[in-house]
Amino acid sequence: MEIWKDIKGYEGYYQVSNMGRVKGLTRTIKHLRGFRVIKEHILPTHVYYSSKNYKREQVSLSKKGIHKTHRVHRLVANAFIPNNKHKKYINHIDSNTLNNNVNNLEWVTHKENMQHAFEYGTIRGLTKKDIPIVIDKYLKSVTTKQLAKEFNVTTTTILNTLHRNNITIRNKRATLIGCSFFYAVALFHI
Repeated sequence: MEIWKDIKGYEGYYQVSNMGRVKGLTRTIKHLRGFRVIKEHILPTHVYYSSKNYKREQVSLSKKGIHKTHRVHRLVANAFIPNNKHKKYINHIDSNTLNNNVNNLEWVTHKENMQHAFEYGTIRGLTKKDIPIVIDKYLKSVTTKQLAKEFNVTTTTILNTLHRNNITIRNKRATLIGCSFFYAVALFHI
């Protein structure tokens, strides 16, 4: 059953449902030539893609001529899910960021949100199973660049993993006309 609650700051204007829908309430507004009645209606939502191609559903709300865009999952969580521990982030339990049903949302910390995203594969990273393999290959002289390519992560991820596991990072040798920098120092007494 769909339950509707007022959106904080927009009481009497808009409501959000436990199913992730937003509606405008019937009201009379001042118009150029007098007044106009706006009937209750479900608002259209728009999918927003962040720079990391993370999809979010958002809706535009207005009050007294001021328009503001809101993320639907945040409206649902604020209206229906108590946040007694004052957590800042909202996690989509099934990792579908367009499923804004209250049963699919939970308040989390940044760490919990990142951990969930990593476990569901929505962000790149090394799994616990990958880490010993990376360390073993690195100790057998595979480069960080080769490891990054093999595990589809950045070289920074590889370096951070090695550092967290107390693995000494091999020196990067600058090249000078085809020979190592250290060889050049010995040869030319630089």
